[in-house]
Amino acid sequence: MICNVRDACHPEDWTLDGGKWQHVGTFDRKRLSELEENPHNLWLEDRQDRAPCNPQFCKKRQQSLYLVRPKNLRVRLWKEHDKWKGYVTKKTRAMFNYGGLEYDLGLTDDFTKERYCRTFPDVDEPASEVRLPFGDECLLCVSLTPKFNGYHYKVVAAMLKLQRRFSLIPKILRRNT
Repeated sequence: MICNVRDACHPEDWTLDGGKWQHVGTFDRKRLSELEENPHNLWLEDRQDRAPCNPQFCKKRQQSLYLVRPKNLRVRLWKEHDKWKGYVTKKTRAMFNYGGLEYDLGLTDDFTKERYCRTFPDVDEPASEVRLPFGDECLLCVSLTPKFNGYHYKVVAAMLKLQRRFSLIPKILRRNT
């Protein structure tokens, strides 16, 4: 059985049965930019705090995911001692501009973190910033989390690299000897 979970804050969420899946095709990455959305902002209540979102406000928006094109995208990396967990944790935040505002959101995209966020400063060192090799040539899947401590939080759930139509500079490959 497949049905919508009927969550006003997450209208895109569906429950899928455990049946078998069949591969029916592949989306052409060259068409990824066609999925770009252009909301005025990312769930801002009167230009307040850019991370949490009040559940009542979310219910009015009727969308918990956006695919947006960032400007000045970078990732902040640091380590800190988590007093609740009792050990050192690695932290990653996506920072970018959208709609004239600066956003600083948690990054939950494991693929991006594993591929581009490998070198963290030590606990006593300041955070570092990483510029990704594709720069702003991507779409960010910005999502609202399920309610936590009374709020929905905004996170970057995925970074989808856009396929460049052409390159003015050819790649030069050199084998390490």
